[in-house]
Amino acid sequence: MIFTQDMENIFGLAHGGALFALIDEAFETASNSHGTVAVALNMNVTYVSSPPPGSRLIAEAREFSHTHKTAA
Repeated sequence: MIFTQDMENIFGLAHGGALFALIDEAFETASNSHGTVAVALNMNVTYVSSPPPGSRLIAEAREFSHTHKTAA
């Protein structure tokens, strides 16, 4: 995702909702890669710093646990 001006918050920094949407897409793709519908029970994000405008943002998700009831 390219960080564009329409993704800025009122301070001109990357809006947390825009960043979370990218993270959520990566999570959704990883957790639904088995053909079974899966949804999040909980997500936690720590925003360390805002990317510079025009940055190419990449979210990577990796499944590290898979059970019949929940996966993490």
